Amino acid sequence: MNRSEAMDFIKENQWGVMSTFFPNGTPQLTPIIYALMGDKIQISCTRPRKKTQNLLKNPNAVVCIFMPKFFGPYLTVEGRVEVIEDPDATKNLALYKATRGEPPENVEQFLAERIAAERLIFEMSIDRMYPLD
Repeated sequence: MNRSEAMDFIKENQWGVMSTFFPNGTPQLTPIIYALMGDKIQISCTRPRKKTQNLLKNPNAVVCIFMPKFFGPYLTVEGRVEVIEDPDATKNLALYKATRGEPPENVEQFLAERIAAERLIFEMSIDRMYPLD
C-alpha cells in the first residue's frame, strides 16, 4: 500500500481502535468510528471519558483502522490530537453526516443531545502510517 492508497483506505473505512496513553505510558484502547475530514481524522467523544483526559495531558495517539469484515487489510496511523470544543454541536453534526452519509432524522434533537453530553471533537493529524510499501 502506498501513501495515496493509504489515504483512500482511511477515507473508505470508518472503524478502528484508538490508543491514548495513561500518564504512566500504558496504552488505553477504545473502539471508534471516525471520518477523514480534509487531511485529518475526526472522532467525537465526551468530555468525561478517559481518552479525553489522556489526550489533554498527552496529545499523541495511535489508531488502527480496519475493514468492516475485520480480517484483511489494516492501517495504523500515528498522530497528534487537538481536542476541539464544540459548544453548538455543529462540528459533531458535520462528523455525523460524514460517517453516515446523511443528517440525523431530527437535527434539533441531535444537536441538543450532543450539547447535553458535552461532546467534543478530536482532530488527529496523520504523521505516520504503516504498513506502507
